Amino acid sequence: MAADHPVPPPGEGPASSASASIEKAAQRRIERDGLDELLAGFDEANGPADPVAVAAKRTRLGA
Repeated sequence: MAADHPVPPPGEGPASSASASIEKAAQRRIERDGLDELLAGFDEANGPADPVAVAAKRTRLGA
């Protein structure tokens, strides 16, 4: 390789960055799936959330 285009060390560079991004996206998906399961269980035990109450809480929290 030319001196102006050094080869990055293993674990660095564009391929590593892409792999890290894919890994983070997969982890977020797993977390969302887990949250979906928790919410489904909550809805089964308590019924669905009241949309008016949810809107009021969002307003209070500034969301």
